[in-house]
Amino acid sequence: MSTKLICSTLFLGLALSLGFHLKPALAQEQHPKSATTKATKSRGESGGKDENIKQDRTANDPNAKIEAPPEKGGAKSRQASCRVHIDNHTPWYIDIFTDGNYRGQVSPFGDSYGWVGCGSTTLYGRATFTDGSTQSWGPQVYFVGGTFTWFLTP
Repeated sequence: MSTKLICSTLFLGLALSLGFHLKPALAQEQHPKSATTKATKSRGESGGKDENIKQDRTANDPNAKIEAPPEKGGAKSRQASCRVHIDNHTPWYIDIFTDGNYRGQVSPFGDSYGWVGCGSTTLYGRATFTDGSTQSWGPQVYFVGGTFTWFLTP
């Protein structure tokens, strides 16, 4: 009887000590809730091909059937959506791209909000100037979970 008790106690102690040592390895990885990106100036032509952009601005198709997101009255989806807040600290209009696709423009010193799939998302911003030059922010890959704020600075 005492041998069984000793073995049980040792086994329980071993299991508990292993659990405490494994806990940090099993803990969920922490990701930042915001990031700041400084501008990079380009001397190339603003009309040139930018490899960071998969789909640029396009005209609206009056016959397009685009579903509204659940937050806007659309059907609920099993895919999670997370919010990206663009916080522009520059005096320029900046075109915003997520995962290479045009999503909109943020005004000088303005804010813009949009929805992306949760997880790794590539953020890219580009300001085009009348002299043909551009400034860009990113591309930068961030883990977006909940609300993520991207600060754009000159």
